Amino acid sequence: MLYLDFVKSSLNLLGRSLRTSATFGLLLGFLALSCARAEVVLNEIMASNGSSVPNGVDFPDWVEIYNPGPTTANIGGYGLTDTVTNAFKYRFPSPTQIPAGKYLIIWCDNNTNSPGMHSGFSFKQSGETITLYNGSGLTVDSVQFGPQITDMTIGRIPNGSGPWTLTKPTPDLANAAAPLGNVMKLRINEWMALEFKSDGVTLKPDWFEVYNPDTNVVAMSGIVFTDSTNAPPATNQPLINLYFIPARGFYQFFADDKISYNNVNFKLSSTTGDQISMYASNKTTLIHKVVFGAQTANTSQGLIPDGNTNNIIFFRSNQPSPAASNFLPITNVVVSEFLTHTDDPWEDAIELLNISSSPADISYFWLSNSPDEPQKYRIPAGTIIPPGGRKVFYEYRPPDGVTAVCNNNMGPGFNTSGLGDTPCFTLNSAHGDQLYIHSGDASGNLTGSRKGLDFGAADHGFSFGRYVTSDGNVDYPIMSSNTFGVDNPTSRAQFRTGTGLPNAYPRVGPIVINEVMYHPPNIYTTNLSTIITNDDSVNEFIELHNITATNVFLHHPVETTNTWKLDDAVTFVFPPGALIPANGFLLVVNFSPATNADLLVAFKNLYGIPSSFTNIYGPYGGKLQNSGASIKLYKPDFVQDASHPDAGFLPYVLMDKVSYSDSGAWPTAADGQGASLQRRHRAEYGNDPINWFAQGPTPGRTNNFVGPLRASSIVRGPGTQTALGFQALQGQSYVVEYKDSLSAVVWNTLVNVPPQTQTTTYIARDFGFSPTGNRFYRISTPTYP
Repeated sequence: MLYLDFVKSSLNLLGRSLRTSATFGLLLGFLALSCARAEVVLNEIMASNGSSVPNGVDFPDWVEIYNPGPTTANIGGYGLTDTVTNAFKYRFPSPTQIPAGKYLIIWCDNNTNSPGMHSGFSFKQSGETITLYNGSGLTVDSVQFGPQITDMTIGRIPNGSGPWTLTKPTPDLANAAAPLGNVMKLRINEWMALEFKSDGVTLKPDWFEVYNPDTNVVAMSGIVFTDSTNAPPATNQPLINLYFIPARGFYQFFADDKISYNNVNFKLSSTTGDQISMYASNKTTLIHKVVFGAQTANTSQGLIPDGNTNNIIFFRSNQPSPAASNFLPITNVVVSEFLTHTDDPWEDAIELLNISSSPADISYFWLSNSPDEPQKYRIPAGTIIPPGGRKVFYEYRPPDGVTAVCNNNMGPGFNTSGLGDTPCFTLNSAHGDQLYIHSGDASGNLTGSRKGLDFGAADHGFSFGRYVTSDGNVDYPIMSSNTFGVDNPTSRAQFRTGTGLPNAYPRVGPIVINEVMYHPPNIYTTNLSTIITNDDSVNEFIELHNITATNVFLHHPVETTNTWKLDDAVTFVFPPGALIPANGFLLVVNFSPATNADLLVAFKNLYGIPSSFTNIYGPYGGKLQNSGASIKLYKPDFVQDASHPDAGFLPYVLMDKVSYSDSGAWPTAADGQGASLQRRHRAEYGNDPINWFAQGPTPGRTNNFVGPLRASSIVRGPGTQTALGFQALQGQSYVVEYKDSLSAVVWNTLVNVPPQTQTTTYIARDFGFSPTGNRFYRISTPTYP
C-alpha cells in the first residue's frame, strides 16, 4: 500500500507536467523498481532438513523467496528474522536481485564456507514466526507455523500466491503439495496427571500425547483440546495454522494452563479424574475423547495398541512413553545372545530365552531391528519355548550375488522373509543397531507388547550376550565365546543346527577401566565471610590397566593411525604410539600433563605417584559427574572398505564400560570423601557395582582392598590431648580434620599426613581439645591440594 499511494501521486504528476520522453522514461523505470520491491513473497520454508536438501556437506534449514512480478526485484537492505525484537537479524546485501518469476534460497545457518547466502540463524522445528521486512522496517511478508515434519516443507499453493500448506521440498522450483491424512483418525493415546521430579517433591507439568495412525501426515491446525464435559469454551485456544503430526507419529502436549505451540490452557485432575477431548476446528465435531479416574503418581495411562478404538487402557508405572509407542513389556522371553559381525561359515543369529517357569508361546511374534518398523520377520505358528529353554533364529543369508526375497510368508530366516514390501533385515555390525521383539496375532496385527535393546559395533565373530548384574540391571556385553550350539561349523547349514546353550562369561580385557576418581574432596574458600564450595575437577582421573602379560598399543594393529578412545561422560582420543606395558597402568586426567608441569607435579604429590611414572594423558573433554555417569572405552575396528555402502566409516567396538553412581549399590565413600572407585577383580565384568570398592586412591599402581578407612583407636587425655589412630597405606597421603559441631560447614585441618613408606598405624595428635567439649574427626585420603 505504501508503494501504491506513491504510484498514484506520481501518475498524477506525470499527467500534469511531464513533457520530455527522457524524463518520462526515467520515472517509469523508477516506478517499475518500486513496484518490484513490493511483490516478492516468502514462498517455501524448511524448518527441519534431516537429509533431503544438501548445501555443501550440510543439511541446513532454508527459506525460499519468490518474485512473481514481471521485472527484477531488488531486496538489498531487506531484513529476514524469526524474532519481533530484531527485524534485521539477517540483512540482505545490496544489491540482492531476484529476476522475474525466479527464486532466491537463503540457507539458515552460519556455514559461510558453503554456497549461497546464510542467515546466521536456524528455525525451530517446534514452530515460530518468520518475517521478511523491507529496508524501512515494514512487513513485506510473514508466516507463523507450528511443529514441522522432518524433510518436508511448507509452501504456497498455488505457487507464489496461494495459502500455505504442507509441501514436498522443491527449492528453486514451483511448489508441490504433499498429501495429508484424515484428521478424524487422530487419537489421544497416553496421559500423565501426577508426575514428580527426581526430588520426589516438585511436580512436573501434566501432559498428554496424540497419535496419528494415518500413513500420511495430518494437519492439526485449528484443533481444540479441552477438559470440559461439553464443547470447548472460548478460553480453550485452537492450534495455530501449519501444525503437523507425522504419519504414524506422536506429539506431546503439556497441560499446564499455558498457551504455546505444545501447551494447552488447562490442567488435569489427578485426585478425582478428568477427561481430555479433541475437537475439530469447528469446535463441534468431536475427534476423540478419553475419560479417566484418580491417577497414581508417576504412572501414565494410555491406549494399547496405539490408537486402539476399543480404548483398552494400560498402566505403565514409572515407564511413561511420551511421543513414542505404548507397549507393555514382554516379561517371559528375552534376547539372550545375538551375532552381528559374520562371514562364512557363520551368519547373523538371534537367540531367545524363556526366563519364566511356564512354556512361552511366541507364535506370530515379530523380530525387527527397528521399533518404527516392527513387522519384519514373523515367527512361525507353533513356536513354543519351554521353561528355561532357548530358540535360535538364523539369518539364512542368501548366497553371494543373490538378493534376499522378502514376502509375507513366515520363512526360515529373518533375511529371507518379511511383510509385504517391508525389507528383510540383518544386524548392523559397524554402526550398531537395535533388536526388538513385538507380540502379534494370527492375523498379523501387533498386540501391544514388546522388548528391545540397542547395541554398538561388534568384533568379527564375537556375539553379544545377556548379563544380569548384581543390582538387577541387564547389560549386553561382547561375550568371551559364542554359545549358539554349533559354534565351530564348517558351513552355514551346520551352524544353523545349533539350538542354543547357556551364555559364556563376558569378554574382559586386555585393557580395563581399573580406577575412577570422579569426586575429589571439595575445596572450600571464603569470600567476605561467605563459605564457597568448589568442585575439585582438576584432580579427577581415570586409570586404565593392562591385565595381560604383554604390552598393548592403543591403536589398531594394522591401521595404526586409528587409536583407542574414551567416550560418553568424558572424551579422549589416545595419540598414536600410546601403550600400556604388561600388567601396567595409564592415567587420563582433566588437565594437560604435557603443557602444565606445575599441575602435573602437584597431582603426583597429591596421590603419591612416583616421578618416574609418566604414562599420563589429558586433558579429557567433559566432566565426571559427582552424581553418576558412564565411562566407555573403545577400540577401533577396520575402516569400512569400498564394498560397503558406508565406505570410509570407522567402527569403534566397546571394550569396557563403567556406569557408576553415588547411590544404590555403588560405594558411596567415593563421592567426595577422599576415596576413589577401584576395581575389585580385574578379570571380572566391569559394569557391576559388586566388582567395585571405595578406598584411598592408588593411581598408577595396584588396587589394594583392605576394608574401609576408619579410626582404629581414639584416646583422650592427658589434658587437652587426643590421640587418633588409623591404618595408613604405603604410598598413600591422608588428612585428619575436625570440627566442634556437626552443623558447622567447614572442617578444620588437624594434620596432613604425607605418603607413608610402608603400611603402618599412624597416630594423629590433637593438643587443642577441651576436656569439657565435643569434637568430631574425619580422616580422608588423599590430602587436599
